Amino acid sequence: MTDSEFWKDLARQFREHIGSVSLSWIPSRQPRGSRFDFSLNLHYGATRATEMALRALCLQAGIRLDPSASNPTISWLTKMTTHVAADVQIIRDLASVSAQACSDLQMLVLQAEHDSRKASTIPSGPASTSEHIEQLRIEAGLTQQDLADLVGVDIRNVQHHLANTHKPSKLTLARYEREFSNLLRRKIVITKTP
Repeated sequence: MTDSEFWKDLARQFREHIGSVSLSWIPSRQPRGSRFDFSLNLHYGATRATEMALRALCLQAGIRLDPSASNPTISWLTKMTTHVAADVQIIRDLASVSAQACSDLQMLVLQAEHDSRKASTIPSGPASTSEHIEQLRIEAGLTQQDLADLVGVDIRNVQHHLANTHKPSKLTLARYEREFSNLLRRKIVITKTP
């Protein structure tokens, strides 16, 4: 899973819990014993399982955000407080703020990937059809599933096209070109190889 897909998926998981938990944060940078001072407060009807799921999501996010952090959950919660406003002590909806932060991180990663691709040297000569589709998919910031949905084919078809085990039909190739042209705001003609 790429970094952009990780953040997109984590945002989706956080959105499932919007409105269920708030975060009360005492912004002490010093641990009390081995723990920092924070508590998650359940909203109407939310269960302990919801709280545990959010704690697990915060841990995943913290680990990806700062793998060397001694307490990844605290790293994430600290980012959430600064994402809302400096020195905030209460986040009314931790899931909503976390989902937005994950979406923001996804966009930053996609932009960095795009900038990196633009800076790299593109090999001369036409690429295979599968390589061309894969380059366009990455440039557009799409997952394989996103591409399948846009073109109107099953994800397995896209995977076969990208692996060069099956050639796309003329109709499917035309759909790829149309969708990439719309997304990338330029005329796309996919290299066709035998």
